[in-house]
Amino acid sequence: MTKILFLTVGTGNKEDLDKSLFAPLRLSMKDGDFDIFVLLPSQKTYQNADFVANDFKDKSFIEPLPVEGYEDDADKCFEHFNRVIEEYKQKYDCNIEDINVDITRGTKVMSAALYSAGLRHGVYKYRYITSPQRDNVGQVISGTEHINIFNADIAIFLAKVDQAKTFLKSYNFSAIETLFSNEKAMPKKYERAGRYIKQTAQFYSAWHCLDYERAISCCPNWGEATPVKILKEELGLGALIVSQEVMSWIKELNKEWKPLPDKKDVSCFPTKEDCWIKAKQATRIATDLLANGRRQVDMGNYEDAVVRIYRIIEMLGQIYLFNRGYDTARIDCEDEKVMECIEYWRKNNKNIPQLKDNKFYEFSRANTAGFIAEFDKEYSQLLFDMMSEEKKNNTNFIISDKERNNSVLIHGFTIIGSKDEQSLRGKFDKVEKVLRRLLSDNETYLKLAHTINSFAER
Repeated sequence: MTKILFLTVGTGNKEDLDKSLFAPLRLSMKDGDFDIFVLLPSQKTYQNADFVANDFKDKSFIEPLPVEGYEDDADKCFEHFNRVIEEYKQKYDCNIEDINVDITRGTKVMSAALYSAGLRHGVYKYRYITSPQRDNVGQVISGTEHINIFNADIAIFLAKVDQAKTFLKSYNFSAIETLFSNEKAMPKKYERAGRYIKQTAQFYSAWHCLDYERAISCCPNWGEATPVKILKEELGLGALIVSQEVMSWIKELNKEWKPLPDKKDVSCFPTKEDCWIKAKQATRIATDLLANGRRQVDMGNYEDAVVRIYRIIEMLGQIYLFNRGYDTARIDCEDEKVMECIEYWRKNNKNIPQLKDNKFYEFSRANTAGFIAEFDKEYSQLLFDMMSEEKKNNTNFIISDKERNNSVLIHGFTIIGSKDEQSLRGKFDKVEKVLRRLLSDNETYLKLAHTINSFAER
């Protein structure tokens, strides 16, 4: 890789330019095995830069400030130095660790601007030529100079922390992970905190993508190694800390869904106990989808939000029946209530599900809502109303089959966009109200599921 040294060039002592300016510049340029030197003079000091460049003809480039007077304008200096660093980074395709910056010479404004420009690009290797020996006017005594090399890793790390706080509000966990991916550039003081931030970003990213198994594998180990105090008090990122309650929530979401018994078994139907277990698990998943769907709206992923709303409404019926010992994927055709319901549908010309293997039915969303009427007519009607546009003044309506099927992500070509944002937010509020009826511990479930959502409010 190409190693580059950027150096500001000043006026030096005009009575002895060689000792006061040229010799210290050469000292820095010869220290470090650099491939390229980029000299950054003002208009006034261009000749000084040119003189030094002649000693390193094939390796030196001069990039002067474009206008006289810019050497006293921090913003103009920064703009120029920032552009130069970017150009050379791209031209030579060099890594940040291969870039060094010498801020010794030039005006104080030039030094500060070059340091700031370097920080913006993530440059963390800096140098300053100094000496403990000074003359009677405070100038470094020629020949006693040495190079003071220092890192700006703390400044860069804290700047990344500030960026992470912004990314956190938009759920951009991948960007946070990228920010803290280079562990070599982390200051020793914040090494553990940096690794923890990266790991928790991976954890929340996986959770946000409904990949609970990966979230568990990414989560940092909880215990004394957790840099709680630093994250909370110094960095203001206490929100990232994964609590035991959140970790337990993810583990519950990740539990394997109990498969249906083999169709060839004498009893091919799940037990009531199996259904009750599924009811709890499905309720957790529906609650997590609710929070996830709201985040999709926040992020402008409106099509993804609609898919989640539709699925939650389907689950509202499935969960209700799970709690009563029925699995909609395997409904016993000889169950007394099922037979009564099928007979009612037949007499009233309703759609009857196809009998599978002469043993069971697979209930659709509409079948599920209809069958619930055997237990709770009000709830059954509510499920129908949530997807029915036909009924006038239907305040329970949320989304129709037609609207769902016309979505680009399902079967259609109708784009759901920002014009639908407020409507979508209202739909999720309605779904939550119904979901609360099925939650035995609704506040705890909802709070845990909306952990990530709370980042946007900080």
